[in-house]
Amino acid sequence: MRKNDSGLHVVKGFSLIELLIAMVLGLLLSAGVFAVFAGNQRSAALNTEVANMQESIRFALNAVTDDIRMAGHQGCLDLNGSTVDIIANDAPSADLQATVISGAVVRPNTEWLPTPQLGTGSGIFDEPTSVTPRVGTHTVAVQYAETPGSGLTGAQSAGGSTSTSGPLVLDSAIDVQVGDLALVSTCEAGEIFRVSGITTASNGRMTLAHGDSVNSRPTFQRVYGTAANIAQTRVMSFTTRVYFVADSGNNRPDGSDIFALYQQTMPFDETTNPPVMLVEGVENMQMLFGIGGSNGQLRYVAANDAAYDPTKIRSVRIGMLMSSYDPLLDNSDTATYMLAGNAVNAASSIANSGQYLNDRRLRQAFNTTVSVRNRRAER
Repeated sequence: MRKNDSGLHVVKGFSLIELLIAMVLGLLLSAGVFAVFAGNQRSAALNTEVANMQESIRFALNAVTDDIRMAGHQGCLDLNGSTVDIIANDAPSADLQATVISGAVVRPNTEWLPTPQLGTGSGIFDEPTSVTPRVGTHTVAVQYAETPGSGLTGAQSAGGSTSTSGPLVLDSAIDVQVGDLALVSTCEAGEIFRVSGITTASNGRMTLAHGDSVNSRPTFQRVYGTAANIAQTRVMSFTTRVYFVADSGNNRPDGSDIFALYQQTMPFDETTNPPVMLVEGVENMQMLFGIGGSNGQLRYVAANDAAYDPTKIRSVRIGMLMSSYDPLLDNSDTATYMLAGNAVNAASSIANSGQYLNDRRLRQAFNTTVSVRNRRAER
């Protein structure tokens, strides 16, 4: 404030140039604040998505690797030197040594190579049709007896005498229903049968019948639960699980397919027992199988390799590729990902290949190697 020549007080404000400069500076500061805020938001979204992807892939890998470790489990019965007698109708396998762990490569027209030799009779495995397995990806199947199972209260008996046709009276209940597969074994022998009847007592003890309505005969080859073998005898549910990657049938907002890891179990009836989606976002699964040689060393090959022999699988290398739901990258992903030693590349179209779509989604590859614990020696 100052006085003019007339002695009047005059208030002087900002000039137009000063106002423009102040506005520009304010806009620059505001833009900086917004840029920092947007960057923090994008970083938070990226970190959240990475955490979700890692949690999902850990679950997927744990499910597959835990089952691979259990492949061929038969209680204390040694898989390497003992043969289980199978009396169940529609048996889970014609050769357990070849099916306790086995793999395949998904080919066009839903063909799996080699064809899985799972199940027999009306219970034989067919490639899934309710979902579409992804061409170029690998599959793995495992069979084993579930732990912990249950012991017996005593020897089988019928009509007051020990008998191979007598039911199995278990110390505690196991997870089986009528018609399910179960295994009874000692350290010397074992038999896979179908449960024809179940009775559960008030004290929790379960009685399993093994009649010829669901088995080739109503008798076992030996009496289980005698004084000589009761300490070794275990009764366990017998399971078959097949893992593969398939189109989930869901799409992202941009229309791209969402792939997922699936699990299929026996019985292989897709109407009553369809494949179950485990984890969305798994785009690819690749495997190499460690085949034992006469020199004790392992040779890792794919399931469609000429050297592949499922009876000699002692280790598995497994790789999975996980993708984010939203496009989080600034540019399209064109990296090469290594899954179990196999290169997976980007492509503009992935209809009939094991490649991935070169979009802006974040991807992570996860690899691990797991031993088949129950096949520790050369067959």
